[in-house]
Amino acid sequence: MASPTTREEWREYCTYEPTPDSQRPSLSADEIKALGTVERSAYNERRIDYLNEERVFPTRDLTRILNHARRLLRRSRAKKFVARPGIRVSGEPRTGKTTDVMAAGKRLDAEIRRTCGRENDLSFLPVVYTTIATATTTNKLWVRLADFVGARELRGSNADERLVDLARLLKSLGTKFVILDDVQRLNTDRAAGAEVADNIKTFAENLDATMLFAGISLETAPLFSGENGEQWRKRTRPINLSNYSLSNDADHKEWVQLVASFERILPLPLHEHGMLERHADYLYHRTGGSIASLSDLIIDAATDAIDFGTEAITLDLLDSIAIDDVDPGVAR
Repeated sequence: MASPTTREEWREYCTYEPTPDSQRPSLSADEIKALGTVERSAYNERRIDYLNEERVFPTRDLTRILNHARRLLRRSRAKKFVARPGIRVSGEPRTGKTTDVMAAGKRLDAEIRRTCGRENDLSFLPVVYTTIATATTTNKLWVRLADFVGARELRGSNADERLVDLARLLKSLGTKFVILDDVQRLNTDRAAGAEVADNIKTFAENLDATMLFAGISLETAPLFSGENGEQWRKRTRPINLSNYSLSNDADHKEWVQLVASFERILPLPLHEHGMLERHADYLYHRTGGSIASLSDLIIDAATDAIDFGTEAITLDLLDSIAIDDVDPGVAR
């Protein structure tokens, strides 16, 4: 599923749920063999589609983002006449930033709707999500936000005024969170980027909502670094994402639990339950502790097990799977 760019796509994302475990493809190996060629092919494709459904596990990082967002949501009940404090979610590539901020936005959207009794009110917009485009100008940012809301008809003498009008519209729509992703693309060292940073400040001051920024290495990103970035640094709580670690027992347990979450969804009748958990250290060394690489490795191995008819993941099968940007060396 591509990142949502309109409120309708955001609503589709928020209402999407992967296939529940009770409906997981669960034929036995003998039942699969008994299928005709066409039926077996269709069943295998159904299993592969099931494996590739978008699932978000309750990771430590998602929990941290949600906990702080909920604290800020409670604070927002008090009237403020300046920009509200925000959150900045930062990390290296493939640490799950976009997945986590979108999942947090989805969870918050549902919670706010439930609290307000407006679960199915399409005019209500508790959360807005958009990405920063390369070489963004104030007008480009306004266009992305206006397209999301469906408010291109807003008129103002300049893009800055239109952003202010948009902020007021979002306030009337009940917006409590605005998520800006890929913020590292905003180069405030250039005149256009510096203008956007100033306009975001004005937008936030008129918004009456919490800004959540996400991106790669935001501690050194132009919007948050140097003298010009000092104000945004002070206005946002940092949440730094990183790959999983095995540095202590608690970290090791957390990694094993994550591996177990992936293993529980496998639609492979001959897979030895607990095999991946027992080899969690192997999976860590293969993936460097990256949740994205772990997902790729397990799903690719399960897909091969289906295609090859072995119906189980083994170490030999895992050894044969290449992972992007990870040293394929194996430590048994």
